[in-house]
Amino acid sequence: MSVTTIDYGLPCKTHNKYDVFFHSNIIHTMVTNTPSMVDKWLSSINPYRNNNNGLLVGLDVECLLTNRHGVPNPAAVLQLCIGGECLVFQILHASYVPESLFAFLGNKNHKFVGVGIKDDVDKLDRDFSLRVVNFVDLCILAVEKLGEKKMNFAGLKTVSN
Repeated sequence: MSVTTIDYGLPCKTHNKYDVFFHSNIIHTMVTNTPSMVDKWLSSINPYRNNNNGLLVGLDVECLLTNRHGVPNPAAVLQLCIGGECLVFQILHASYVPESLFAFLGNKNHKFVGVGIKDDVDKLDRDFSLRVVNFVDLCILAVEKLGEKKMNFAGLKTVSN
């Protein structure tokens, strides 16, 4: 499995762009901690909307390691992927969370999917009052469709095979 990345090294402080080549796919990725760039990315995904139907969105959250006292750290990064477009929002370093993100995650027509997504959804709600209203855990879906309980504990690589 070969992964190649092109770093555009943009001369700005608001964001950077990357193209990630994975198998025969190109994933256009924007990394930012700037709320206005999140607004711009969310408005740019309109071509993926199908007659005002909702979107299928991959969602993942990354946190810093839990401190030595066992207190969980807040979500640091929110990753959203739609088709071949991904946003990596360094939410912990953002000056604020844009309203467009609240509206996007709260849109009941969009379906957010991920492995162990319930924990990610809970972190976003706890740390930033961001509510994801329509989500599906891919492990649970795999158990329902394949009838294999071991899929409950699988990672994305196993579920996707």
